[in-house]
Amino acid sequence: MLFSTYTPPPPPQKNNTLMIVLGVCGGCALLVVVGVVVFVAMAGTKLKKGFEMIGGMTKGVMQIQKTMPAFCEDLKSHSYASAVSLVDPDYKDKLDEAKIQQIVEQAESKLGKLKSYTVDASKQPTTNSEAGTDTKGDKMPMIEYIYSVPLTFEKGTATAKLHFKSKDMSKLSGLVTGLEIGSDDSGSTSPSKSKGKPKTDE
Repeated sequence: MLFSTYTPPPPPQKNNTLMIVLGVCGGCALLVVVGVVVFVAMAGTKLKKGFEMIGGMTKGVMQIQKTMPAFCEDLKSHSYASAVSLVDPDYKDKLDEAKIQQIVEQAESKLGKLKSYTVDASKQPTTNSEAGTDTKGDKMPMIEYIYSVPLTFEKGTATAKLHFKSKDMSKLSGLVTGLEIGSDDSGSTSPSKSKGKPKTDE
C-alpha cells in the first residue's frame, strides 16, 4: 500500500489594506513635496527678480537726485564737457556735447543768459513705462522719468525737461537721456532726440 503525504495548500495571504493605503498616501505626499519645492524655486526666482528691480530703481532714483543739480549747474556755467559726462552712455549719440550746447544757446539767444535754476527733489516727475528687455533678453518693463526744472534767464523764464530713461527698469542709471528747454511764454521746445521718442503726460 502506497502512502502519499498530503501537503495542505498555504493559507491565503491577507491583503494588508493599511500598508496599501499608507503606500498610496506616501506617494501622494512625495508628489506634494516635489510640487512645493518646484513652486518655491520658481517663486524664489521671480521674487529675486522683483527685489533686483526695486533695488535698481531705488539706486537709479537716488542717482537722479545727484545728477539733476550737477547737470543744471553745468548748463548754467556752460561746462558742456562736464554736462555730457552726466549723460547715459547709451544716449550720447543723441545727446552729445554739441547738442547740449546748441539747446542752451538756442534758449539764451531768446532769453539772455541763464541766471538760476530750481531743482525740487520732492516734485513728482512724469513717468512713462512700456515693455522692454534686460541684458539677458528677458521681458522687463522700460521706465522713463521726466523732471521739470524751472530756469530763470535775464529776460524771462523757461522750463528744462530732463529725461531719465532705461530699457530695463532694474538697470536705471540715473544719468540724463534727453533734454528739452521750453520758453514759458511761447511754449517752444528744443528737444534732444533720444532712442524711442518719449511720451509726455501733460
